[in-house]
Amino acid sequence: MLIELQLKARSIPYTHVLPKVPELAPRRSSNEGEAEVQFNMRSPLAQFVPNLCVQASDMLAGPAAAAAEAAMPNIRIEPIKWWTVDKPCQVHTSVMLKYVQPPLRRSEEGGAGSGEGKTIMRPSEKIVYDTATGVISFWSGEVTECVGEFLAEWERVSKVVVIARQG
Repeated sequence: MLIELQLKARSIPYTHVLPKVPELAPRRSSNEGEAEVQFNMRSPLAQFVPNLCVQASDMLAGPAAAAAEAAMPNIRIEPIKWWTVDKPCQVHTSVMLKYVQPPLRRSEEGGAGSGEGKTIMRPSEKIVYDTATGVISFWSGEVTECVGEFLAEWERVSKVVVIARQG
């Protein structure tokens, strides 16, 4: 309800959608802490809690509108960790990009983009990019501010997306 109120306050229309069915065998990761990135923290009841779907053209208007063209039409907003008692509920907002290019590999230096099979890039604590699927995920630890946080983070990311599309 808190997420819906934020969307209504910004006049952003939304619909309720069923969550994606979680993987039966979660992917394992060599990087510690990537379990959250790969959605291994699902409650068995998560399939009964609807997600929100908003149109990219509605959500990404304003200063970041130039990058909205690079996004697929739907943006998914998913409450997570709502079932935990000791941790606050979080919100995961995902945007799939239309044009996905494999990341450039650095020459034998290591670092971002290196390593065979590495598809997850985490440019910040709140942003995760899956190079294989072209999905940018935004994490918010504050349900009451998740829409504003997403829009602020998207504005930063959108500058990179616009530059990448021109390159």
